[in-house]
Amino acid sequence: MKIKFIYVYNDAWWAVLSPVISKLENVDFSHCAILLETEDVEDVYEATWPRGKKTPFVEWPHHYKIKHAIEFDVPANLEHKVVRFLEASTYFEYSVMQLFVIALGGLNKWIYNKVKNWTWNGKTAQICTELHARFIEQFSNYKFSESMDYVGCDEVFFAVKNLKFLELEDKPFFKG
Repeated sequence: MKIKFIYVYNDAWWAVLSPVISKLENVDFSHCAILLETEDVEDVYEATWPRGKKTPFVEWPHHYKIKHAIEFDVPANLEHKVVRFLEASTYFEYSVMQLFVIALGGLNKWIYNKVKNWTWNGKTAQICTELHARFIEQFSNYKFSESMDYVGCDEVFFAVKNLKFLELEDKPFFKG
């Protein structure tokens, strides 16, 4: 089993926030997802409106242009937990408020310093970067310095790029 952290740019005509997100975050993508590859299937897990979802990779929207894909092998003893974590992510609602507050923080350093450690929706809703951040913290020793409700594109991409390999380990599921 493998997972790929995929970072994409949405160039659909209706995705008016894509260039804004890329510019504010200083990255070349505007959305991220996790691709789970097994012998039988390839499924994409993502936080999107109105809630998280799982989509077979062959059906995944073609308006996403993959900019980066970083792959890790999943140890056999953790395959079940990885699948369970990703399946559970499909029940989270999408947080438009979270996206809005991150954008405001990107525009104003004072706002960023005020809100970067706030938790306003906790584990009840998430955006794509929070899915990545929660996965990274669940299955590695990496810790984000900001609230999960504030982690942005640049932070999750930096974290994944700097994990030489994903040090997946057995931790209690859905730690606090």
